[in-house]
Amino acid sequence: MRLRLHPLQRGSTPRSRTRISLSRTSRWPLVAALSLGLVASFGLTSCNSGDDSETPTSSSAPTDDASTAEAQRLDKDNAQVTAHIVQVGRGVKKKQQTAIRRQIAKPIKAWSDAAYLAGDFPHAGYTKQDFPGWTARAAALAARDKDVTTSDFIRQKADQVIADRRDARLFVFSVGGLAGGATARVYLGMTADLESGKQVRYAVAGQVYLTRKANHWRIFGYDLHRTVLRR
Repeated sequence: MRLRLHPLQRGSTPRSRTRISLSRTSRWPLVAALSLGLVASFGLTSCNSGDDSETPTSSSAPTDDASTAEAQRLDKDNAQVTAHIVQVGRGVKKKQQTAIRRQIAKPIKAWSDAAYLAGDFPHAGYTKQDFPGWTARAAALAARDKDVTTSDFIRQKADQVIADRRDARLFVFSVGGLAGGATARVYLGMTADLESGKQVRYAVAGQVYLTRKANHWRIFGYDLHRTVLRR
């Protein structure tokens, strides 16, 4: 399956990409999530748009300090995860969709925090423990693909990694009016401050597939690619 490039990625350098990796799970969340993934890949939306509210992105306040661009970057807060529902299955009430959106955003935020942003840099390395909110099998697969699913490719050169943008477009399916799984089309934009004083901007985009147990959502599969962005 070929993923469309995010508009901000056009004209960027060649990308690294993972193949689709799916952990062992029941058939109905797998088939439904992949079906919604195809909808996301072709940019289609449902007439039932769901809750379009978004979490505001945090930003740093202007400063009068005559510091360098690098120092200003180190003072910048990470962007929050902005998620909204693009498509939702039948029977899911609108008043439930805000809670669903927030619940799905939690494992996406936990993963991006741990796998791309957290820890001391130069980073010692990434393992399956750096994938909170993933199933055990999916975390093991993601650790194998850490060149894309984490900041591993830059970990020995960076002093710090900052999230500039974290977006998730959610395609939620339901069974009997109950949300049971989702595809999240994600875009994570980051800047790494290097020991050399230079900066590298890169993005991870694609899809993660989630399943639900009670009010807890977990990532069980993914199809992601990483792109180093031109300045």
